[in-house]
Amino acid sequence: VVNSLADDDKAYPYDDPDTEEDESIDGICEDELGRCTLRAALDEASYIGTSAYVSFDGSLSGNLVVDDSQGAFSPPDNSIIQGVNQKVIIYGSNFNTSILFGLGNSTAVTGLGFANGLIGMIISGDNNLVGSTLSPVHSNYFHHFSQNGIIVTGNNNNIAGNRIGIAYDNTPIGSLFGIFVTGSENVIGGTSPGDGNIISGNDKGIGIYTLEGSTYIYGNKIGTDSTGTLPVGNKVGIDNIGPNVYIGN
Repeated sequence: VVNSLADDDKAYPYDDPDTEEDESIDGICEDELGRCTLRAALDEASYIGTSAYVSFDGSLSGNLVVDDSQGAFSPPDNSIIQGVNQKVIIYGSNFNTSILFGLGNSTAVTGLGFANGLIGMIISGDNNLVGSTLSPVHSNYFHHFSQNGIIVTGNNNNIAGNRIGIAYDNTPIGSLFGIFVTGSENVIGGTSPGDGNIISGNDKGIGIYTLEGSTYIYGNKIGTDSTGTLPVGNKVGIDNIGPNVYIGN
């Protein structure tokens, strides 16, 4: 359970030099100052070669500002990163923060906010879930990136139930691309209730630059408010140069 929003030079797993045990691989999330930071939790799981199951203390609310010198957060494969109601926002220190979050394989990220930087999340691996169809409290939002809210270079990933470029009061706070896809067999939205994303207020809502395989865009609200009845336009809704893009359902 992450209990600190810090991301400073001490926010790593700590090995106490005065003990024989290596506390950085004991499976207990704790940095040098006794905090369980997100970086300490993810790095300790990586050090011991296991997946991470991360939740956040209910008292936490606000920006977790990424330290540019430490780079993107990157969970081990098969992890679950579970926020609630977007109370914790992974936040770039400025528009020069390159990537806030990077995913490998088979990881689920729910209930967080991502804002302010070049790229919110890069999904380079396969079989990840970003967002959730269960409830709006488990969706993510991606706001205000100079390049991409989400870029997908891997395959067979699902982006579902998120707000991308639009605030909860329906104010547009978008990115150059809400979602940018070069991988194949990825699904944006889905065919069941709650699967759809709201993708509005961006320069380009979705960019599909996949040259092989297929991309599936189902059940989303693109260029509307959260009700689907009022316009909150992208300058371009879907920009597609590739074959085999299935839009609608």
